[in-house]
Amino acid sequence: MTLDQGDRAIFLKVKAKQKDLFQNFPYLTAMDEVRKEVRKEKAALINRQNYAAYCFRDIHYPKVTAEEYFRWIQQNARACGFPLRITEANKDIIKALALYFSKDYRAEGYGLDLEKGLIIFGGIGCGKTYTMKAVRTNPSAAFLLVPCSDISDAYTQDGVEALEKYATPAKGRPNPFNGDTQYGWCYDDLGTEETSSNYGNRRNVMAEVIQKAYNRPDLKGRIHITTNLDPDQIEAIYGPRVRSRMREMFNQLAFPDEIGDLRK
Repeated sequence: MTLDQGDRAIFLKVKAKQKDLFQNFPYLTAMDEVRKEVRKEKAALINRQNYAAYCFRDIHYPKVTAEEYFRWIQQNARACGFPLRITEANKDIIKALALYFSKDYRAEGYGLDLEKGLIIFGGIGCGKTYTMKAVRTNPSAAFLLVPCSDISDAYTQDGVEALEKYATPAKGRPNPFNGDTQYGWCYDDLGTEETSSNYGNRRNVMAEVIQKAYNRPDLKGRIHITTNLDPDQIEAIYGPRVRSRMREMFNQLAFPDEIGDLRK
């Protein structure tokens, strides 16, 4: 709206009177500043309340079926650049994982206990690591994948703290499927690590990490392993106690021998 000349003259007179008033009574200017600060604080409070309400709002995550998750695995692998090829040879493995991680009781048809973790057997280059990368975000319990050789190196550098770190739930971004911020672990390539030493203390690092994880109820069903070893080799390297506990901790899935080395 524009002012005509008469209105503008009146407006300027009013502004001039206000200026004279504030000059003669400076406390009015101070009160005006106080009002501005109050309005600013009120706006900030409303923003904080709105943000808190947003953070603590009820989020309803839809249930994801095994079929939906199977499709998601394929899409996620492509989006992340994982060379995960689903073929007739490994299709049943991927289906079993989709059922398992969506908590579908049809997984029992593959011999999988939904309360246990997974140990994935298979030859070199058959796709164990890429498969577990593709399912590390899932509707059940997300996990971080770490090579066993990295855990061994961490012990050499950090000592016992490294053992505790990898036998304790990790924290991460909210799982997009269920909002959970607690992550489990997948110990990748069990058997490729070396016996490590820290200040002269030589230890079978993965044997200790597995036993520590076994004693953590909050990691039940959240620990997974990939390995080229067979069960007898695991017992020879890590001992009968560890092998016995692994039977209790893990379901077993094996990639078929005919897959061969996909890296060739």
